[in-house]
Amino acid sequence: MKARYLAIALALVVAAGALTAVWAHTRAGGAHGMMFGHRMGWIARKLDLSDPQKTQIQAMIQAERPNFQPLVKQLAANHQQMLVATRGGSFDEAQVRTLANQQAQTLAELMVLRERVIAKAYNTVLTPDQKTKADTLRQHMLDRMSQRFQEQTSPPTTTTNQ
Repeated sequence: MKARYLAIALALVVAAGALTAVWAHTRAGGAHGMMFGHRMGWIARKLDLSDPQKTQIQAMIQAERPNFQPLVKQLAANHQQMLVATRGGSFDEAQVRTLANQQAQTLAELMVLRERVIAKAYNTVLTPDQKTKADTLRQHMLDRMSQRFQEQTSPPTTTTNQ
């Protein structure tokens, strides 16, 4: 049963990621925004990045931009196809499944590219102190996600009025 909830939660995360990617692409001017968006500023403050470090990381992001742009466009096009395929309550399971699988593949590629840049920045730009802070932030994020998942999947508690 927990495996089923985990699968559902994962599917929701992927779907939210797809929508976020499309939204970020349009709001932030392309793949750069999709990749880090407003979080870059928050992370830069939390890690106390210097201006040269920010410049180095931005250069890494720009170097990956040609790889991101076609994937973000593909993600947006696939999302549009899904909207057309399900317009007016239509549902062709084979078509929806095909589009969902394409979306999952595109998201996987985007996640790999994103994590590649993060790893490169972590290994080449951050100081040992900043790496420790980054590790702490990531663990805190994982802990919060785990807690939210537990709250959402645990059976509701009922109270009786006596």
